[in-house]
Amino acid sequence: MKSRLVWLLSLIIFGSLNCTAQKFCQHLRLAHQSATDNTIDLRADTFDVINYEINAAFLNYQIAKDIDANCELQIVLKLESTSMNLDLMGLNVSEVTVNGNSASFSYNDPSLQIDLPVLAKGDTFKVDVSYNGNPKKDAQWGGFYFTGEYAFNLGVGFASDPHNFGRVWYPCFDNFTDRATYDYNITVDSGFKAYSNGELINVSNNASTQTFHWRMNDPIPTYLSSVAIAKYEEVTMNVEGIPVVLTSLEKDTANMRQSFVHLPDCISQYVSKYG
Repeated sequence: MKSRLVWLLSLIIFGSLNCTAQKFCQHLRLAHQSATDNTIDLRADTFDVINYEINAAFLNYQIAKDIDANCELQIVLKLESTSMNLDLMGLNVSEVTVNGNSASFSYNDPSLQIDLPVLAKGDTFKVDVSYNGNPKKDAQWGGFYFTGEYAFNLGVGFASDPHNFGRVWYPCFDNFTDRATYDYNITVDSGFKAYSNGELINVSNNASTQTFHWRMNDPIPTYLSSVAIAKYEEVTMNVEGIPVVLTSLEKDTANMRQSFVHLPDCISQYVSKYG
């Protein structure tokens, strides 16, 4: 009788655990399917953005809190189409050209639909969008921030769907899986500095402004594309032949040095393990 009771209890426990495991596995399958559905975008079958050139001015941003820009997208057509849709949120579109010619468009925030000329599958073409306005923050966390001293973006929006948030400051195919290279020409008032992804190519000095040209040669998704502007000061070092640049406001450089005091040790470890 005792052995039967133990067997019965074991069966109940096993059945309960098996049921829990099945529910957990079902939850994982549903979560995976939901994540897959959220990243699938049929536009990826039609076109592929291979490079973004963002030419953006942030002048008097501490008061104006706006952007005046144009973005040129280099695109490969994967399927013949008479139009295409880009993502752009809460900004004003003044003009769109395709291969240098004025193009008809309709902007139903956050969808920018652009009419295309006759193009063949495999053709590479350029779309240039001129726009301006006040880039927005996400309702919860992310988006574009003007904090007085700083202007910068966080490329995700936790309250937004989808969560990637490149669209708050430039027209793009805003999808986690789509990747492109980038050129940034960021114009700021003299005395300010602008940082973006990749390598700083040059700085152009104008009468009262400076333009920072950054180049990102490695393809990245839109949510990783970034800009940060302030009266930055740089702290530079060289660790085993690797140049390192740290930047902060002048008043924070001492704290920054202290915060990164172990950075050379970290880099040395990476070099020893990964080359």
